[in-house]
Amino acid sequence: MRLCVGMPIYDTVPGIAFGRLLATAGEAARLGEVTFASPFGIAPHDRARNICADVAIQTNCEYLFFVDIDTIVPLGSLRHMVGVMRDTGAHIVSGHYYRRGYPFTCVWSKRMAGGPDSEEWSQVDAEAGIHEIGTSGLGCALIDIQWVKNNLSKPYFHCGINQQGTFVTDDITFYRKVGDMGGKILGDAYVRCGHVFERVVVTDDNVKVLRERHRELNPEVSDSIDYLPEDEFDRAHREAREKERKEKGEPEKIESLTRIESKIQTAGTLELPTENTVEIPIVKWKGSHE
Repeated sequence: MRLCVGMPIYDTVPGIAFGRLLATAGEAARLGEVTFASPFGIAPHDRARNICADVAIQTNCEYLFFVDIDTIVPLGSLRHMVGVMRDTGAHIVSGHYYRRGYPFTCVWSKRMAGGPDSEEWSQVDAEAGIHEIGTSGLGCALIDIQWVKNNLSKPYFHCGINQQGTFVTDDITFYRKVGDMGGKILGDAYVRCGHVFERVVVTDDNVKVLRERHRELNPEVSDSIDYLPEDEFDRAHREAREKERKEKGEPEKIESLTRIESKIQTAGTLELPTENTVEIPIVKWKGSHE
């Protein structure tokens, strides 16, 4: 397997994320022949991402794995995401993480009813499972770069202004281009990343506290945020998840990513928590990094 790790660096790397970024690079090297693309000081961000894509294509990589320097990716995530991509035929698999600011929602979203031309989107979330989504961030995203090369026009990543005059970031425009070409985009809720926010890493463990703290400090905006109320969304999600679990015959409890990480450290392959299992052998690093 040939893999490119894209890690754009604009200024400095957060110290709290540095060790895990090195570990992610090491994990990539264990999976096959790896190339590193880390453009430094390139702005706007879409230019840096296009450089990473070009490096991946020029070195004949199968996959491009974007890791933002403010994203803390759990050990074993890359192996898991490669397995999901091979198992499902997806063209992008995104890990789960929260936005760095109130209301600290998940970066995933999905087009609402109205067909492929609808511009109405809803933020979505999940505690476990593999889910079809419409857009996400690129902080932890595995991309089938050969599919991108054969189906999308350059530039692959670009920022722009939509018809309403709103600035649209490069991740949103990229995901929409992929969707328009029939690409399959999945969110992997078993890969639960941290997102560095000032001196705090936003995770499942503290996201609710951060929301509550923000509301306490900013009561004037607590009711003006346009997103689905947490209690309503959580209830709907739990009911949908329970129905899905029963239909698929899944066990009531899904093992945590911590236990999955433990398996990876002691076994050569990873048992995917999906319907099928894909065997991904561990091979020695055969390539040279750039």
